[in-house]
Amino acid sequence: AIGYALAVNLELMDQSELFSNDFIDGYGEDSDLHFRAIEKGFRSVISDNVLVRHHSGLSYGTKEDLSATKQKNVATFKNKWGVTHLKGLRKWEARNPLHKIEGFIRRTHMKTRLSADFLMLIPSLDDNSGGSKMVVALFEQLWRAGRTARLLSNIRDIHRNSAWSAVGERFSKRPNFSTVVTTGAGTFQNGFNQSKRFNSKLVLFFQGPEMFFENGGYFERVLTHLSKVDFAICNSPYVERLAQTFGVTNTTVVPLGPDTDQFFRDEKIQKSNKVLISSRRNADKATVLSIPLAISFLKLGYQVETFGSTIDALKLVPGIKHHGQISQHEMNRLMNESKYLIDTSIFEGLGLTPLEALRGHCIPVVTRKGGLESVNPPKDWIVWLESPYITQEALSALISDAERNSIRNHDELDTLFRYLNLDSGISAAVHALESY
Repeated sequence: AIGYALAVNLELMDQSELFSNDFIDGYGEDSDLHFRAIEKGFRSVISDNVLVRHHSGLSYGTKEDLSATKQKNVATFKNKWGVTHLKGLRKWEARNPLHKIEGFIRRTHMKTRLSADFLMLIPSLDDNSGGSKMVVALFEQLWRAGRTARLLSNIRDIHRNSAWSAVGERFSKRPNFSTVVTTGAGTFQNGFNQSKRFNSKLVLFFQGPEMFFENGGYFERVLTHLSKVDFAICNSPYVERLAQTFGVTNTTVVPLGPDTDQFFRDEKIQKSNKVLISSRRNADKATVLSIPLAISFLKLGYQVETFGSTIDALKLVPGIKHHGQISQHEMNRLMNESKYLIDTSIFEGLGLTPLEALRGHCIPVVTRKGGLESVNPPKDWIVWLESPYITQEALSALISDAERNSIRNHDELDTLFRYLNLDSGISAAVHALESY
């Protein structure tokens, strides 16, 4: 048994010895408990009718060197239970009950009626992509609203044993979809083909200026698609203006924003002289442009930390702490601890990360890139840069101004996020799809 969620019989042992002290900071103590329970004559069972929401990483936050802790605990576990575990594993594999469950899922999936109100195309299900998260949130809300939807990804492998994703090959059953929704440049051609095939309306969930990405490499693809869509749902006024500029006449803006349950100001967390960098490998996110700003902040006495896909160039700057990929809970904690967030992205349809930072009263340091400006965040809560190539003296002056505004009007942020949040945005997108 692995303890993502454990219910333990109180007769098992005294609570004082529930988990062994042989294991440092978690990892392995749950499986150790399993084998100790077996030794005492108890059973370990899986309950298949309990739904548990697992907050990944909640226990560890931004703990450093977590991998070394895990490796040490794995070694401790192998020394105590390695032989016993291997014997049990071989028995499990010989009569694996999951085979029956997986077969049931596959058979049920093959019998499932694919026809639905909406067929939504998504280029990937990358957890680290804000755009993908928004599409999945919209997909789920459609079902809650009583509408049927199918989600089709261009990455085929994700569909194995997945009862909620529609596999392309099964379209030979000739399902019906009244509306096809494309969500990014990687889905445009497929979406057009599917809408033609099913004689469906073609809707674009437009989240960013992809025509400018990759040095304009997507320009023709995006413009061709914009000329074919019947309706565009845009995540900011800036994106709507782009859609209209390039020929889309039927558009609407939905107030997309942070998940306010995940991102919020935690008054128990004290602000420190810390600056965050949102690090991403996509060249259009221009994380490398944050390096001059990071060096200037370090010289001004700030601690600089990064999260996300840490690029090699940032690792060359001494004194920067790198967290790597982290959960939303960890992001919120870092933003609550930090005074500033650097986001040097060249293009943004909205600028979700700076908005998430604002929820934790962390001041975004950003260049003007369209999306964030168009939703009118309170001016005192943003440090606007005309260019990331700013001298240390000029940055110091901007930060001094920001520090003087340290007692800010919190009501302005509350007003902004009552309108600009994930729930209201996705609900508005569902309404737009239903009304079109």
